[in-house]
Amino acid sequence: MKFMESSTANTLIFLSAIPISVLAFLITIHFIQKNRIKEREDRMMIYVFDIDGTLTIAGDRLNELKKDPPDWDRFYDRCDEDEPNQAIINLLRILDLDDHQILLLTGRRESCRKKTITYFEDHGVPVRCMDLVMRPDGNHEKGAVLKPKLFNEWARNRGLHKIDKSRFLFFEDASSVTKIWRELGYTCCQVEEGDF
Repeated sequence: MKFMESSTANTLIFLSAIPISVLAFLITIHFIQKNRIKEREDRMMIYVFDIDGTLTIAGDRLNELKKDPPDWDRFYDRCDEDEPNQAIINLLRILDLDDHQILLLTGRRESCRKKTITYFEDHGVPVRCMDLVMRPDGNHEKGAVLKPKLFNEWARNRGLHKIDKSRFLFFEDASSVTKIWRELGYTCCQVEEGDF
């Protein structure tokens, strides 16, 4: 506690030695810079990537869904077995290097979060620096119903109450989800023919 009091006292002594006009100038510069950063963020593109079938190639684990009944638990348990879709991952990396905002919006269950993060880190994707929005455990809604809800909740949590749809570009494989994004007025690139 004495250190904090001493540190605060030293700061106050230092600030009292600076003329008011200089302090006012520095504070003004600070707020101008802060506003410029906010304005840049308000204009920045936001890229929204699906995971399964878009950033990854599901491969053999799709057989879990062909069973009667489909084995969703096993399907999700095997999510770390996917091959990376290198072309789309390279695009994501380029966008990330250029400081664009990236949202990973997936129908994967929340219980797969740790495996998902580890998978992407192992493949050179800095997922911890990105927003990762996942299906709540126990939710069984179709992706075309669920994803817009998850997206809207994410946008509200980010303070995006009035969404400029021209700032968003979606990457998706599912035809039904691609269709819904387009119907909602967003641009969506379908990277694979996902007929579901």
